[in-house]
Amino acid sequence: WVSFGVGVLGSTLMIPGDAIMGLPNNDVVEFNPGKYVMDDRSLTGVRLYPSEMQTLQNVSLVQNSSGTILEFSKKLVEPGELPINGDGVNNFMWAYGANNAFNIHAAFGAFQLELRTCVPNERPLPDSGSGFVDLTEDTHETDWQAHGAIAAIAWGVVSPIAIGASMLRGFLPPGILWLQIHFYLNLLLLTMTIISFLVAVAATEKKSGSVHFSDNDHSKAGLVIFLFSFVQVAFGIARPPAPKKNDDGTMGNKQPVRMLWEFGHRVFGIFLLAFCWWQVQDGLKLYAFLFNADDLSPVFWGIAAGLSGIIFLLYVYDKVLAGDDGGQAAHTVGKKTDDNGDGNGDRDGEEEEERDA
Repeated sequence: WVSFGVGVLGSTLMIPGDAIMGLPNNDVVEFNPGKYVMDDRSLTGVRLYPSEMQTLQNVSLVQNSSGTILEFSKKLVEPGELPINGDGVNNFMWAYGANNAFNIHAAFGAFQLELRTCVPNERPLPDSGSGFVDLTEDTHETDWQAHGAIAAIAWGVVSPIAIGASMLRGFLPPGILWLQIHFYLNLLLLTMTIISFLVAVAATEKKSGSVHFSDNDHSKAGLVIFLFSFVQVAFGIARPPAPKKNDDGTMGNKQPVRMLWEFGHRVFGIFLLAFCWWQVQDGLKLYAFLFNADDLSPVFWGIAAGLSGIIFLLYVYDKVLAGDDGGQAAHTVGKKTDDNGDGNGDRDGEEEEERDA
């Protein structure tokens, strides 16, 4: 399919705008070629004008091995439509699809053109009609690729491993190694989130007419995730102290504030992870829609869910073996033993290690 549009003077945006579209091999659309109004960048925002406004003349739509040719005649000024200045500067735009199906454009552009009124039997001046200015903007596709790749790796790979370091501490050597892995991977996760966020902000800044965090729900959700990531990391750093040992060597009871912190840190972490998974897959779908690319969201789900599934199965395996001394010894590099006989040897050791850390 191909289209030619009229935009607002001085703007490079498709909205608001009018377009004449030709959809080859489409018998469903009543007027083809036809006039469309564009008031939103989504497909639902491109609508066929009502029949009384379909005033095109000399229309022709031909498709052959070399391409698609759209021809039409249109009045310069018509009620309810953006006017074309026949004696001045105008904004025009063009687009074509990857195929004949009405979908997001494969390529698009805009240009400014000065028109002059034709005078019968009079030759135009040498500079007449020479006011052509290409307004086609860089789509900054590379920036959005970097934004999506960093976010996908951060929340699809780094975050599950960071959580897994805490869940699978029984598979690691005794000491604070699990806590170090968990802590520094979360710092890496925060750093990657900041970079991904700033790349998106920079790409938006380069696009004329765009307002930060208002174009779509995806950008608003990205701002929320950016802020929530700081909250979660700060929440982890500001954890209440672990219980101390009593005089008899046994571990003291957890304070209510510690128990509340553990619950809140885990619940908020799971919520943030789920929120980010949804955001990443939404971004991958949005990228595929805007740039006519393959939808990689199933690949993301496969990696994120697969890695998380492996971690969960190992966690269940570890907990099942926790009641079997033989099995526990077989897979653990070396846990602290229950020296005080309170039945919480592993937890005592972990909390002592955390307090030391």
